[in-house]
Amino acid sequence: MTANWTLKRLIQYSATGRQLLCRFEQFHWLVINRRNGSSLKVLNTLSSITIDMLLAFIFSYWIFDIASITELLGIFTSRTQDAVSSLKFVIHWLMGSPAGLKLNHPLNSALGEFFLYHIYLWETYIELMKPYLLSIVITLWWMGKFGLSIYLSLFADLFEFAACHVFCFYVYAARLYQLQIRALAATWRLFRGCKWNPLRQRVDSCDYSVKQLFVGTLAFTILFFLLPTTMTYYVVFTVLRLIVITVLYTVHQLCVLINTMYVYSFLLWLIRSKKVQGSVRMKIVPAPQSEEDQRQRRKSTGCRRSVLTVELSCLPLRDIVEKSRPEKFLPETFCLFNGSFIDLILGRL
Repeated sequence: MTANWTLKRLIQYSATGRQLLCRFEQFHWLVINRRNGSSLKVLNTLSSITIDMLLAFIFSYWIFDIASITELLGIFTSRTQDAVSSLKFVIHWLMGSPAGLKLNHPLNSALGEFFLYHIYLWETYIELMKPYLLSIVITLWWMGKFGLSIYLSLFADLFEFAACHVFCFYVYAARLYQLQIRALAATWRLFRGCKWNPLRQRVDSCDYSVKQLFVGTLAFTILFFLLPTTMTYYVVFTVLRLIVITVLYTVHQLCVLINTMYVYSFLLWLIRSKKVQGSVRMKIVPAPQSEEDQRQRRKSTGCRRSVLTVELSCLPLRDIVEKSRPEKFLPETFCLFNGSFIDLILGRL
């Protein structure tokens, strides 16, 4: 039980692993519910899997006409090197005077050299992973025959692998920026004769000596003048990180769309099939009769003859989708940004 839970947790870190697990749960659920072959959930699941695998076949046939897997991996590696070169250019640009800003030269040089050395480590890591990466991609490529969503998930994993250093840079810059913001807030409370009480989670008043005020003033001044340099790096790497997250979110939404294509229910809704009928609608309409019969009936009873009609109304498309949606293997939600705008301003991860 513990081993299965650990394996499932490891799979959750990969988009391809999550999609393969979702497809396995779909097949397992279909085997269990094979006796209910006429239900909307079963037929919609079969239709979505069939369309997904058909799209995967068309995509693989089209992509093999362009290049082989080895050539595609070579193109991916070259594009990764181009992205690394572009990132180097951005860091060299930051180490100068970006947009005419006068940044702190010692801190700017230290941060630039730190990030450049990290890029060097990342390039070494890519060279070491190339032989293993080819075997992994070939294995997952043939597993992609189970659906186009698996190919999209493989692209998401490769893109996240290529942009891993962007995430690391964002974490470094955010941690440094957040530490600096907290230090500025603490020294600002010192000027007001206050301090943060961690036990009661509130700001209390406090008396400081002259030496403490001097040290606090010196620390506040240094941190305040170093803040533009740290903020510049944080803003640049946050923008790059948001671009990466946006691409991953788009791919995830495409996988969700493929996994929730309820084509069968949609076709039934278009033809107004009896399988998607909803409530009963009753309506009173005048009965068809001649003018002579109408005059005689009005003279005798004073009213007209009516007929009660009963018809079945079709359910709205939203209700049909809700009834057709499987319960156990829905794609997991993808958070575009885990936090609020205030968290983004303050550098909270």
